[in-house]
Amino acid sequence: MRGLKAATIVAATTAALASGGPALGVGMGATQVARGQSGEREAITPQKLTKNVPGYQLDAGKQIVCLRMRIKNVGKKAFSEFVGTGAKLRLRGGVTENASITGGGACSSPGTVKLRPGKSKIVNLPYEIRKSDRIVGFEYTASSGFGENTPKWTF
Repeated sequence: MRGLKAATIVAATTAALASGGPALGVGMGATQVARGQSGEREAITPQKLTKNVPGYQLDAGKQIVCLRMRIKNVGKKAFSEFVGTGAKLRLRGGVTENASITGGGACSSPGTVKLRPGKSKIVNLPYEIRKSDRIVGFEYTASSGFGENTPKWTF
């Protein structure tokens, strides 16, 4: 019985990844596909989360958190995407935080990412959050937040 349950979970996760839908229990390092409005297919892999990034002037009690993410064009046409718009950090209590815009420092905003089919890029996404906030995950929607699905990761 236990083997059957594990096989069912693996099958559901594999099917969800293939369709670009949310998989069960995926975390840091797992790749999921976000589908855009015009047929774009972006394979997203969160790679590293760094807290308390130095070099930014912030209000007391705030911090910059940097999420390093790999984005790969797994579709059939080139796309141009401002990835920070559709990338949200999930915090305890159901709160989501949009990526911040920074003009430099250790976690500079990526701006527009242009990728041809098969090409990939590593980007850093900065988030300004309270030091007391608990990060529970990440979600990404292609097409600047208007894509067909929103893959989610749990950290």
